[in-house]
Amino acid sequence: MSEQQEAPQPSPGPRVVLPQPGIGLEPDGAFQPPEPPPSLLRSVIWSLLLGAVGAGIWAAITLITDYQLGLIAVAVGFLAGIGAARGGRGPRHQLVGAVVAAGSYFLGQTIIVVAIVLGQMGGEDVDLTAEAEQAGIEHTIAGEPAGAAAEQGADEIAAPADDALADAPVDTDEDGEPSLIMGLGMLLLGVLEVSFQGPMDLLFLAIAVWEGWRIPREEHV
Repeated sequence: MSEQQEAPQPSPGPRVVLPQPGIGLEPDGAFQPPEPPPSLLRSVIWSLLLGAVGAGIWAAITLITDYQLGLIAVAVGFLAGIGAARGGRGPRHQLVGAVVAAGSYFLGQTIIVVAIVLGQMGGEDVDLTAEAEQAGIEHTIAGEPAGAAAEQGADEIAAPADDALADAPVDTDEDGEPSLIMGLGMLLLGVLEVSFQGPMDLLFLAIAVWEGWRIPREEHV
């Protein structure tokens, strides 16, 4: 009997090792587009845009409700900081956020004063103190009246403006009407009085500026 020879076994070939799920794969970051390079101009544009929107909303709520909510002023600074962060992060972008936050705060106050005056003019000379009394705007913290400023209401808005202008020489035009410079001076005094009626106003302004500075800072992992 002849011995049967065993047939040779085929070569197994190269081994193919499949990666385990979740190892070596980064699905969250593999297909994301690269972040755009930092741009100071983009920070300025976005910060101005969002800051102006926040100032307009703050002024509208104040004029509709006759209450000036300080917490909304903080939100204005928050929006300015978010806008600055869209252009990048770092000290320069932080400076943009802080400056625009302060500017947006005063922009909101300016809109309030101008709206009060224009809403009551009716073609007659405007007594800022009387107009403020009719407007009856009160400062509040989270919806509650804030101390003496809330009790006195908006009659405090323009009283210092009247006192300061009473003894000042009146700059008039050819028709004897108050000049543009005079009107701008009255507006500036009114805005300053609305903005700083008490320590809480300074606190809210400081927090708004801090939010504008804090948000665009560099992230350290």
